[in-house]
Amino acid sequence: MSRNFTGDVIFDTLRQNKGLTLGLAGAVLAVAGLALAPPQLLRLLIDRHLVPGRSEGIVWLALAYTLTLLLSGAAGFLKGALLTACGQKIIRGLRQRMMEKLSRVKATYFTQNPTGVTASRFIADVENVNTLFSDGLVSMLVDCLKIIGIAVSIFCFSFRLGFLTLLLIPAVFGFSRFFRSRMLKAQTANLEQVGLVNNHLDESVKNAAMIKVFH
Repeated sequence: MSRNFTGDVIFDTLRQNKGLTLGLAGAVLAVAGLALAPPQLLRLLIDRHLVPGRSEGIVWLALAYTLTLLLSGAAGFLKGALLTACGQKIIRGLRQRMMEKLSRVKATYFTQNPTGVTASRFIADVENVNTLFSDGLVSMLVDCLKIIGIAVSIFCFSFRLGFLTLLLIPAVFGFSRFFRSRMLKAQTANLEQVGLVNNHLDESVKNAAMIKVFH
């Protein structure tokens, strides 16, 4: 089995559902593109109409702004629906692969590892993978596309302002790295505690049922 177990499942699921993948990619591009349109429309409205005092064309710009917001909301709804469908397929494929692997492990695995830890792998860890895919990877892709679009717009408006904006990237990167390492440690410790709690709950229920049998 490949060492990149989760990545293989995600890519296999996306490859097997090409229509869903293409639809999701289109929705992501639409959300990122439509998010950049309203600020540009407002800039045109202010610079070419409100400041000079021209009223011609304001209605059409207002209609275009409203239509852009509606299309952006529709694209966001479509992205969320496709993400949910794709995430459920990934969860199903991941748990199937885990069951196949669990059926091949030696019996010593079950004596050396608590039952709650194994159950936590199937429940909490798989849900975290789904959250990573839907709220992490895809959202990060959308944000990156928005940042690229915003950077291009800033450079077109003012080269100096765009250059100053780029100077902030190292600080933001270092800030995110600082918190990411600490969040990883906290998340790992949290998953270990969840596994211990699940194991304690499972053993307590089994022991209570056994006590009732003898009484």
